[in-house]
Amino acid sequence: VKISKLKMKAAGASSYKTIKTSAFSTKNAGTYKVTYSVNDPWGRSTTKTFKFTVKSADKPVISGAKDRTVETGSSNAVTGVTGKQGSSSRTSAITVTIKDPSGNTKTMSYSEAKSYVFSEDGNYTVTYKLVSTADKSVIAKTTVTITAQAALKEVPNVKGMTEEAAAKALQDAGFTVK
Repeated sequence: VKISKLKMKAAGASSYKTIKTSAFSTKNAGTYKVTYSVNDPWGRSTTKTFKFTVKSADKPVISGAKDRTVETGSSNAVTGVTGKQGSSSRTSAITVTIKDPSGNTKTMSYSEAKSYVFSEDGNYTVTYKLVSTADKSVIAKTTVTITAQAALKEVPNVKGMTEEAAAKALQDAGFTVK
């Protein structure tokens, strides 16, 4: 009996990749497909494929999440945020829950959170969550505040202008002058 094919799907990956038998190690978390084949002396052969999962004993970790300020209308609630468990990247397995300034809450995948738009001024409470591949009760979770605000207007230099000219320059720049 010999292994004729070995494929691995890393934790958080979407597809299997063929790996060399010599590269196999139960230290690498993921799902494995092993195909065994056997030949008998009369020229008959058969194969059998089975799957098994190697789970990481390491706890999941979220990094890069921090409070920040963005421009209203911008997107990407996951800028700089990554997830890992042991040596495996688990970034794509992160779920993101966002509570907007109006109090509405939405939970989405990491990829959906990339296109989330901060559509109104105010504070958004953003929670990142990553569930362990080995034990679903072990969860890495971190919460940050992302503040959305309109772009700051550039104040024109009015030094040396008359009061009337300065008022006009400020109004032309979008400021209200009283």
